[in-house]
Amino acid sequence: MSKAISYDLRVRARDLITIKKYSITEVARTLDISRSSLYRWLKNPSLKEKPRKGKPASFKRTLELKTMLLNNTSLSGTQLALHFNVSSEVIYYHLKKLGFTYKKRTYSYKEACSEKKKSF
Repeated sequence: MSKAISYDLRVRARDLITIKKYSITEVARTLDISRSSLYRWLKNPSLKEKPRKGKPASFKRTLELKTMLLNNTSLSGTQLALHFNVSSEVIYYHLKKLGFTYKKRTYSYKEACSEKKKSF
């Protein structure tokens, strides 16, 4: 995986090559940057980072989620996901950020006999 290189370091590397006339190999060794990155920065005059690919944050209604949970604590993550039209993973991620924990359902048997419980 490539490391993120700050804008200041990119400008400094470009200036060392173009203004101070250092060789690309010298700058690459000194700043611990690959030569291919330096060539790419010289070819492209804009050193700003390009927008990253990937899915942007799709859920911006955390306050509404919190109030909904405080009013009705029996809602499941799947029900919340259907209500907000997002995946359940998104809901669980934001619940964790809000400090809510996931509690498993506890099952109890209504027809359980206390005598059988004791003998077990």
